[in-house]
Amino acid sequence: MPPSLRKLRLGFTCLSIVLNALCAGGVLTFPLMSPALATRMKFTQPQLTSIVLAGIVGQYPAAPLIGKLVDYYGPWLCSLIASVLFTSTFSLSAWTYALTPQGLDHPSSLSFGILVTCFCLAGLAQACSFFSLLFAATKNFPSLIGIASGTSMVMFGLSPLFLSFFATNIFTDSQSGLDLAHYLTFLALVGGTVNLFGACVLTVPDSHVVLETIDEASQASIDETTSLLSGPRKCDGEVHVIAVREPDEVSLADLIKDPYFWILFVFMSLTVGCTEMVQSNIGTITLSLPPVSSAVSEVLPEVTIATQVRLFAIANTVSRLLSGTFADILSPVARYLPSGMYCFTKKQRLSRVLFLSFSAVVLTFSFAWTEVAVRTQRAIWVLSIGAGLVNGSVFNIVPGILSSIWGIQNLGRNFGVLVLSPLLGTPLFSLLYSYVAASHTDSGICEGVHCWRLTFWVNAGCAIIALALSLLLWSRWKDRV
Repeated sequence: MPPSLRKLRLGFTCLSIVLNALCAGGVLTFPLMSPALATRMKFTQPQLTSIVLAGIVGQYPAAPLIGKLVDYYGPWLCSLIASVLFTSTFSLSAWTYALTPQGLDHPSSLSFGILVTCFCLAGLAQACSFFSLLFAATKNFPSLIGIASGTSMVMFGLSPLFLSFFATNIFTDSQSGLDLAHYLTFLALVGGTVNLFGACVLTVPDSHVVLETIDEASQASIDETTSLLSGPRKCDGEVHVIAVREPDEVSLADLIKDPYFWILFVFMSLTVGCTEMVQSNIGTITLSLPPVSSAVSEVLPEVTIATQVRLFAIANTVSRLLSGTFADILSPVARYLPSGMYCFTKKQRLSRVLFLSFSAVVLTFSFAWTEVAVRTQRAIWVLSIGAGLVNGSVFNIVPGILSSIWGIQNLGRNFGVLVLSPLLGTPLFSLLYSYVAASHTDSGICEGVHCWRLTFWVNAGCAIIALALSLLLWSRWKDRV
């Protein structure tokens, strides 16, 4: 292929990656939809939680299969699947909402079942879109794989922020609030069109081109490390190269038998489960609190909720950028040198595991602060930002830990198993929140701090347990990562 045509194709691929990332998070804007669903369709808090939980949990079970499809057929197929699912699920959701008559006394079980199914499949579509853009980025830029994957995840994290602007500025009326039917139709059209474009242009280079690129990068690395070994540089009087134990390249069966893997799994279940519970229910958490004054009460609830959604998205994005940068500077991942030595080529100033400990501390503080100090909608920002920071940081730090302890050869497999942990934590914490809230109201959205007081005390206790687990991992792995 001529170089000019190859660059054009790469340009379209990059454009598709950006568009897919920004438009994939429609499910994550559910907090903006929940007031309309509660008002018109009379859904209870457990029903609202079940709908959004279906959307979040729907991403995880098929992740290994989606990854295999991307590896075997390429990212275009998953983008095509995402296009079909986004179009059909959000269109059916809009149709179901539009046909619901005003003035219902009780929620329709049929409508509830349709929305649960639609959001579960929309979560699957989100996973397909994410895998297609992530692997298209990493396989087109193999010598910059860290930057490519990190940038893709950051843009994906901005998706709720991007879509919420459309929801509040285009589809929200000052009198009637969010026009949910038209907003869902918008998500169907945008998600379907963007991913259909991805199905046409998302390609990866031929294998021989990738190998040539990797060989060039590897040769540059060899030259650098050879120079380093022939004349060790010093930093603060200490040699950069510090030999460490080589990662354990274990089978899946051996990984499952490792008790420390399950400690990390439980840590992920507790921390990510808590943050995803906050993310999916921040709308009703906000509405449970009174405005700060009569002047603020004129602000539409959708606008207040949109602010919290944006704060979570911004904090999530910032934490992915900063945690990765600081981890690479303070906690370098060990490398395998041509001499046969597995070592740190930079001075390790802080164990990477302590970043997990810091995340647990932030989460504990966020829940404790909410319990003690949050009594109006204005103060809820601490919870949104704290949960966003922890969610982004944990997901960003874990891959480096996995590669250092169990090797990079099976990193995808190991991360795929570990990422199933939210399937345990997220439903448990979300259902706890929904049933505690439901126990304090007969219908509609619960109001008052009693709606979530017990839930957040339990969450704070679980965050403290997660902190203890991270310190246990640090005592075991502090010399390796």
